[in-house]
Amino acid sequence: MLFSVFFTTALCFGEFSLAATLGQQTVPVWLFDVSSNNFRASIAIAVLLNLATWALLFVATLSADRFSPAGRAARAERSLQKAAS
Repeated sequence: MLFSVFFTTALCFGEFSLAATLGQQTVPVWLFDVSSNNFRASIAIAVLLNLATWALLFVATLSADRFSPAGRAARAERSLQKAAS
């Protein structure tokens, strides 16, 4: 787990450094540029991006459970139990 934290941090720093050096406008570089002009807006945008990421992960988790074979089997079992009672 600790390796994953360090690897993700290194990957984020690497993406930011490379994009800033090459002049590409990725989201972290754009947020850095916005923070120099409007600090509160950059915080608000970062929070909104974080919430949107969590929402997408939640939807993906629900979809994976709904469309997985184990999820289908559990739903089929519940419907059979309802039909039997």
